[in-house]
Amino acid sequence: MTAVTGLAGPADTRVMHVVHTALRRDLTRTTETLTTDPPPFPAQRIALAAHLDWMMHFLHQHHRSEDEHLYPLVRGRNAEAHSLLDRMHADHRSVDPAMDSLRTAARAYRDSDDARGELIAAIDRWSAVLLPHLDREETEMMPIVSATITEAEWRHWNTEYNVKPLGPIEVFDEGLFIIDDAPARDHGVDSRGSTLGDAARDERPLSPLRVPALAHRPVLAPAFIIGRPTRGAHPRRAGGGVAGTGRGHPHR
Repeated sequence: MTAVTGLAGPADTRVMHVVHTALRRDLTRTTETLTTDPPPFPAQRIALAAHLDWMMHFLHQHHRSEDEHLYPLVRGRNAEAHSLLDRMHADHRSVDPAMDSLRTAARAYRDSDDARGELIAAIDRWSAVLLPHLDREETEMMPIVSATITEAEWRHWNTEYNVKPLGPIEVFDEGLFIIDDAPARDHGVDSRGSTLGDAARDERPLSPLRVPALAHRPVLAPAFIIGRPTRGAHPRRAGGGVAGTGRGHPHR
């Protein structure tokens, strides 16, 4: 028997892992930056807080799209999936309070470094409920989704409820967030990734001169907001400005 492929075949859900990896990546970056001396300088602190606030908005919309559109489709087709779908819904509800707490802590940290300890604690609480959910969704839920809906239906869900509601800048920002540091094989795993991959790669590495834009587009340059390790160098002692850890003004 010939397997059904293409748009009529099983949904290709690999992008879920790519999106989740972006969340894990910036969780690690943020924790390292907040817990390593010297602490972020004021402009970096403000940009980091804005990025965390944006991430919580992104995750809320991601879960809403699943709860309102993707998972009801699966529930209507696959009675055996109901128990796991209930678990996904419960997971999302348990993550919500942790997201709200983290947003509150991030906004306090934006205004004062005195709130750094509470922000670290809020990130830890968020991680404790989010990370097991991400793993469960990838390893248990996505195979069921793939076996239940078609590639055409998966693309329709992604386009109608994840892409179309966004403006052009929002789509571009999400694309940069998702593919930052991702291996090349992940740049085109869905319609959004394949469109944005080339454009996003053209933008990187981003100039520190663009950092003032982070006040309203914080996702554009997470690598410059949040220090990352380089060979033989401390992640936030590699230089001045935003890309490194010097306390020089990022506009210079």
